[in-house]
Amino acid sequence: MILMFQVTMLLVSCRSSQDVSESGGTLQPALSHDAVTAVGGGTKSPVAMVAPVVIYKTKGNYNNLVPVRLDNSGSRIVSYPAPSDLIRNGKYATPVELADGYLWDRRGVSANSVFTDYTYDVYASMPSAPSVDEILKHVKYRKPFEEMYIVEGMRNPSVEQLNELINNGFKGCKVVIKAK
Repeated sequence: MILMFQVTMLLVSCRSSQDVSESGGTLQPALSHDAVTAVGGGTKSPVAMVAPVVIYKTKGNYNNLVPVRLDNSGSRIVSYPAPSDLIRNGKYATPVELADGYLWDRRGVSANSVFTDYTYDVYASMPSAPSVDEILKHVKYRKPFEEMYIVEGMRNPSVEQLNELINNGFKGCKVVIKAK
């Protein structure tokens, strides 16, 4: 019980001031897509909470376009990045290309994600994120995904490991969107 409380408190305190998501009808800071590590129950090993690995395929090449997340109705933005969130370790957090046209997400896409016409370089150079209304005007690809899978329990996978999953038909992965 104490461990759960400590993890919950750490998650609340580790919110990014950049990404935002819906909570109680208003846009609030969201948890980062990056792994969050919490130390619980003593000085021994930490309990790691890792964002799931998402592999997807899109209907077009949106690799350099900024994704945002809409609510279930598709009418409101519930999560979008700050310009600084698009850069990790000095490089743009664009998806990693995998076998057969699949992509490994590095921005936190979900089934409710859409792509704007903002490129990573244009958006990352902005002094601050545009307003929600302005971002909505730039949403161009509302149904971008052909397929999407969640790979659970894999921490820091390699491209080779993910390509092996693809070659094995995503065995053991959670199907989010399946091609018709």
